[in-house]
Amino acid sequence: MELTSISELCRQNIPGTLTVEYAPITWIDTDRFDDWYVTGADPDSFPWSDNQSWLVLPLLGSSIKWREDMEDTNEGPLFKHQLTGIIPHLNELAHLLLEETSRYPLVLKMTDKNGRSWILGTPDTPLRFSYAAENVDGSTNNYSIQMIGNSHRRARGFISN
Repeated sequence: MELTSISELCRQNIPGTLTVEYAPITWIDTDRFDDWYVTGADPDSFPWSDNQSWLVLPLLGSSIKWREDMEDTNEGPLFKHQLTGIIPHLNELAHLLLEETSRYPLVLKMTDKNGRSWILGTPDTPLRFSYAAENVDGSTNNYSIQMIGNSHRRARGFISN
């Protein structure tokens, strides 16, 4: 790609994230994933192994924070992904589901308010999920979640239809 000004690409921006969805890597057809990733198919044609689909993570929109930092290593660039957020309302069944989710390596789909979807993680370099139950000041209760992982690829962005 030729080096040009990015001013035309970065003018309008609606900050924030609309949705965060996730799937265990065991649901992904790994043979088709690399080809799907390279050809740049849209995220709705994700290569599931069966009739699986994304699971929704009900995060408070203003709480969602995503970072992708790059570090130079002997093996080339390493991209460190981190997504954090808040799930409102402590609930015993939600607690059990979050505990089960934390046992799986995951791939994440994040859709921002600009209509762009991002795929974070791959079957070879998945994200790890962790959470904490919080009752901060006696008036709120929630789950604080975090998904982290390292990859040799940046998050892959797609323009949603």
